[in-house]
Amino acid sequence: MQPAKALETIGKNLQAQYERWQPRAKYKMHLDPTMDDVKKLCVSCRRTAKNERVLFHYNGHGVPRPTVNGEIWVFNSRYTQYIPLSMYELQSWMGTPCIYVLDCSAAGLIINNFKAMIEQRQQQLALQQQQQQAAAAA
Repeated sequence: MQPAKALETIGKNLQAQYERWQPRAKYKMHLDPTMDDVKKLCVSCRRTAKNERVLFHYNGHGVPRPTVNGEIWVFNSRYTQYIPLSMYELQSWMGTPCIYVLDCSAAGLIINNFKAMIEQRQQQLALQQQQQQAAAAA
């Protein structure tokens, strides 16, 4: 099977599996997206979903392994090379609530960095709340 046909077949099969599990949900498939494509798709899905869950499925087989910083790979705008996409950017586009399926080699790198990012955000939020409470009490 040619690579383009295999990519399309994998995408269709994944979507069919998700549709069996949740037939009423809306699915948008994007194969080999650029950074801009990912951003537009994420923002669009979040806008459509409002406060509902969004599922983000990354199938990273056939692309470089995630970076040590937990970044995944997407194409540049000319489709000439892969460029890293940070989970921080992805999460900021996806918003919450969101479910991430990270189907790639060395996905643990992504998970570990994602957890560290969440802990950092929680600390920042706690600090902001303390500052707001202190300002309100003053």
